[in-house]
Amino acid sequence: AAFARRASLIEKILPPLIFRVAQQAHDVPAGVEGESARLAQQAHAGFNATEQDYPAIVRISQLVEGMPLGIELAAVWVRTLSCEEIARELEHGLDILSVSARDLPARHRSMRAVLDRSWRLLSEEEQAVLLRLSVFCGGFRREAALRVAGANLSVLSALITKSLIRRNGSGRYDLHELIRQFTAEHFSDHLDELAETRARHGHFYLLLFGQADGRLRSSAQAEALAELTAEMDNFRAAWDWAVAHSEFALIEQALRTFSAIYDMRGWLQEGFEYLAGALEALETAHEQSPSDRMIQVALAHMLSARALLAVRLARQAEAQTMLELSLEILRPLNEPRVLVEAITFLGTEMESTSNYARAKELYAKGLQIATAIDDRWFAALCLTLVTQLASFTQPMAKPEQTHARLQSVVAEWRAVGDPRFTTLALNLLSLSASSLGRYDEARAALQECVALSRSIGDRWGSGLAYRGLGIVA
Repeated sequence: AAFARRASLIEKILPPLIFRVAQQAHDVPAGVEGESARLAQQAHAGFNATEQDYPAIVRISQLVEGMPLGIELAAVWVRTLSCEEIARELEHGLDILSVSARDLPARHRSMRAVLDRSWRLLSEEEQAVLLRLSVFCGGFRREAALRVAGANLSVLSALITKSLIRRNGSGRYDLHELIRQFTAEHFSDHLDELAETRARHGHFYLLLFGQADGRLRSSAQAEALAELTAEMDNFRAAWDWAVAHSEFALIEQALRTFSAIYDMRGWLQEGFEYLAGALEALETAHEQSPSDRMIQVALAHMLSARALLAVRLARQAEAQTMLELSLEILRPLNEPRVLVEAITFLGTEMESTSNYARAKELYAKGLQIATAIDDRWFAALCLTLVTQLASFTQPMAKPEQTHARLQSVVAEWRAVGDPRFTTLALNLLSLSASSLGRYDEARAALQECVALSRSIGDRWGSGLAYRGLGIVA
């Protein structure tokens, strides 16, 4: 996210910078000194950055994170490689960031030499912690550093003082990408400890996400969504580790949060495809151990989670197939926590294909299960869906009665505290109010929708609200 915010500025600053470094070979003012001029004089390349080069140049800057020496060492390669090729080489390792200039101190001829010198100045404890910190992706918080890497406050402080990790204003820590690559290479020589650290990392983040589901569906939604979004790179790494090591119980308990985040952020296609690998691994495990209850529950839950994203992508046939299979697996099991999801999502699929009778039946069953297990969120969802379905499938129903039911739905979502679904209920209420000519009530409901949607960054909810305000106007 930080890179994205800086991208437009980088595009303006970096191409002229690399242009100047490379062009020094042709136009070096008298008396100019410093590493940039000396490195460029060795390049002997007439380099003119074009718009086609800019994305790769931005990527180069991201990979070295603006480190001047890193940019200078990368710029030298314009005589041999395209900007895109330089970026690809950087993604593979540090070796490209080196030159053979004899007039440079040895410690400045490559990033590896610079980092190696800093590495040797660390204590054994600091080296060990820095190695373990290299498993994090996209930064980390203090608790994660302690739990995963054994990094206590004194070691973190020492590494910050030595400019090997840094802390931003939000309280997150991270390693410069080049430092992370360097330490990751060293860590590969300690395979047992690397495996143990990755296991701790995987457990920590899958548990973190699994335990966040309640907050993500409550009045703390905006805060929880921001915190979890900041950890998505770590979550993806933890997820990949869990799939590779068949940690299906950890995966299953994080699925609700997975579905909610990918849906709320609009990462529908990515989420749908990302679940494919885990689903394949689960299906294989199910074939090998068909009576394993944990695998059965995880597989059924995975199918319903992927089906939700399929519904949102308008892939109805695939969604229905997955949901029917999920229910088939769940029927012999006593697992209402997962069953309520599959039944409710299948109801929305039946409604989308105009099978209103079955949709009504499924919503009623979902409401019954959710009430029995005190899952107030799914109970509110089923109540909303039942009420909405009745509003256009029961033409004899009095509009005032439908409106009263929708007011109850809004009250229930307010009690649950989920801003996103409160806006959904308010949108439905506004349509009902408009049909009754209660335009002031409709406008007030929609204005609240706008405020709630903005508070959580829900563009879909904002779009519906503004459309409703247009109808009222």
